[in-house]
Amino acid sequence: PLRIVCKSWFYRWNVGFSRNRYRTELLMGTAAAVGSGAELNAHFLEVQSHCENRTLRKKAAAVVKLIAAGISPWVALGKAGFVTEREAVALDAMQSDSMRSWALLRMTQRDTDTMRNQRNTLFTVLHPLVICLFGLFVLCVCFATFEPLTALIHALS
Repeated sequence: PLRIVCKSWFYRWNVGFSRNRYRTELLMGTAAAVGSGAELNAHFLEVQSHCENRTLRKKAAAVVKLIAAGISPWVALGKAGFVTEREAVALDAMQSDSMRSWALLRMTQRDTDTMRNQRNTLFTVLHPLVICLFGLFVLCVCFATFEPLTALIHALS
């Protein structure tokens, strides 16, 4: 249990605010699949069977079901929550797979930049706080060291 907590804590700090990390990786894989001309249904079947994130597996299963029901793959991505509704409509309106691949890559780049900016903002705020805490610790050590010395010198004089 501790290993799992430490691993997830470290993993979140190492990757950043990674709620969207798996989504970003999935969209990058989807962009590669679209760029190579692969069927999205087959791509999401692979994701469903091999993804380590349970939530994404469920969403991939929802995409596969929606595509099997005859809904456009891009609208299915929007309904499953991989992309926003506006992004899904834009992807559906695009004419070529190369444009869709490019748009998916831009979405992943935007998400990556957002996560990086959030992490940098947090570290910008936390850095001075950590320095102040260390300063308070050093101040306490100084008082703890010099108080007995001054009492000893005062008693001896």
